[in-house]
Amino acid sequence: MGIFGKKSDNNKPQVKEINIITICGNGLGSSLMLAQNIKKLCEESGIENVNVEAKDFSSAKQTNADLYVSVEEFTSQLNVDKSQIITVKNYHKKSDLKETNLLEAINNLRK
Repeated sequence: MGIFGKKSDNNKPQVKEINIITICGNGLGSSLMLAQNIKKLCEESGIENVNVEAKDFSSAKQTNADLYVSVEEFTSQLNVDKSQIITVKNYHKKSDLKETNLLEAINNLRK
């Protein structure tokens, strides 16, 4: 058993956890739906160790993350490296999310 009661699997390589922040005006409705869609997309793609958190714009600006995902209204105002920003056209459509480079960005962060 490991320190926290979980048996470690030495044959399985450790996968870096990726932290993603989804952003909307209040951090409740749209960003929460976007976060759920990101989690589903990652599960469907077999991508593990992705932490997705929904936040309002003010909180998101004060939080460090590997990637920030939102609509242009918010992503255009972020003061982070452009490689950390994923802009979606629609908060609610998982199909729109698939058209972004989100999965590629996650895989690049793990290299």
